[in-house]
Amino acid sequence: KYDKSVTPKVVEKIPGLKYEPFHLKTKGDYGEVASKVFAVLITMDEAKGVSLFDENSLFKKAKFAYYKAYHDKKERWGDGKDVEGFLKTGLDAAGVSKADYEKELANPKVTELLKKWDESYDVAKIQGVPAFVVNGKYLIMTKSISSLDGMAALIEELLKK
Repeated sequence: KYDKSVTPKVVEKIPGLKYEPFHLKTKGDYGEVASKVFAVLITMDEAKGVSLFDENSLFKKAKFAYYKAYHDKKERWGDGKDVEGFLKTGLDAAGVSKADYEKELANPKVTELLKKWDESYDVAKIQGVPAFVVNGKYLIMTKSISSLDGMAALIEELLKK
């Protein structure tokens, strides 16, 4: 819901805002695999200069493929036992081979991103998902946000602090 109707619209309202998604490996049966897939695809997008909101974003393609498979098709990939099937769903949607994925896992940028995500767990525990943090120090309580403009204004205010 946020990825389709909130996040891109808020980011669009704030010129120059850099949005960085974080994924928590502790969420779901395939959380750790999903984190690795997303870190690889984000790193590949960044290397090509592709925005994560762009229709050509590998990250976006995989993210929405997982959403559709899980929520629309009720796919559970063997209830946590079909890691290969889960991995295939994301990689196929992004058009990335398993060999290229495995090669990219060794990329220091991927390793660094995964470490950064691991360190963010305590922030996400406070509020849940999604959580929005500005400049690494201000957690927005999303339940208190009543509009896109209000959220954009709050982010702009926090960016100045």
